[in-house]
Amino acid sequence: MSGDRTGHIVADAHSASDTSDPQQDAEFWFEDGSIVLIAQDIAFRVHRGVLSRHSEVFRDLLKVPGKQEEKFGCPFVHLSDSPADLRSLLRVLYDGAVSHLDLETPLEFAEVATLVRLSHKYGIKSLLEKGLARLKTVFTKGFSTWESLHCTGSFIEISVMSPFLKAQPEDAIAVVRLARLTGALTMLPTALFVCCSLEPTVLTRAYTLSDGSNNQLSLQDLERCMRAAPILSSSFQTRHTLLHLETSPQCENHRYTPCSSRLARQLKIYFESNTVTCLNVLHGRQSSIRDSGVCGACQTFIQKKDRERGQKYWADLPSYFGLGTWGGLSDFPIEH
Repeated sequence: MSGDRTGHIVADAHSASDTSDPQQDAEFWFEDGSIVLIAQDIAFRVHRGVLSRHSEVFRDLLKVPGKQEEKFGCPFVHLSDSPADLRSLLRVLYDGAVSHLDLETPLEFAEVATLVRLSHKYGIKSLLEKGLARLKTVFTKGFSTWESLHCTGSFIEISVMSPFLKAQPEDAIAVVRLARLTGALTMLPTALFVCCSLEPTVLTRAYTLSDGSNNQLSLQDLERCMRAAPILSSSFQTRHTLLHLETSPQCENHRYTPCSSRLARQLKIYFESNTVTCLNVLHGRQSSIRDSGVCGACQTFIQKKDRERGQKYWADLPSYFGLGTWGGLSDFPIEH
């Protein structure tokens, strides 16, 4: 275990509010436990073998030579985690192992984010990979995956829900931080894209996570969003306008131009609405095209053209945030 990580794992034993013995946790207190983990004022009596089996960091941390101080008849370690976070990690290690994050049922974002953060901190590689895989069901590098999540619904609101992840748009701030932390940088373009859709008061607000850290965009990432927003807005207007200016060469109504008239009417309604500042350039307008009343040939033609533009905007998305290309972004956890 590298020395620079130890300070983030082991807490100062004298930073507790008092010097009395911590309270025994009701869920994780095994009488045959061989190590006591202390998170703030809660003590967890668990087994060295279980921790060492899953975590390389715990394996090294618990290899302390010589006689150790004891509490409750066991060696003990003060950790910098909150009791709730440590309890969540122990539930996975004891009750569900790493299969807890297999892509079977949807999980709340907060739970997944906590387990990603802790599995990275404690070197639980398999859990980290599964947690990141679940986040990537929304914050993806694949255009088809993103498109499948946004094929219906309002183009003003950006969905961050998948069959495997229950999240809210503001959770994208935490995803940016997790991508930076773990090195899974392919999540950055979509996470920053969602951040651009947030109200300024939400985007700039800082709040404290359960581990005591601030959940807030760095100044550099905030600047990335500010630079990208006008580009996204302009690109959205371009995509939406072009959608209504083209008809198929095989238009079934070409002689009487009803398809062109219907598209022009839709475009007029668009410019009279307040959606011209929308940033959601990645949202396809398949339902809008179907409902426009144009002929079948025009519908097929316009949908094909619109999807091609969507693919181009997707390919360019990392560059809007100064991140280069998709191929230049790492898609793996940082090794320690």
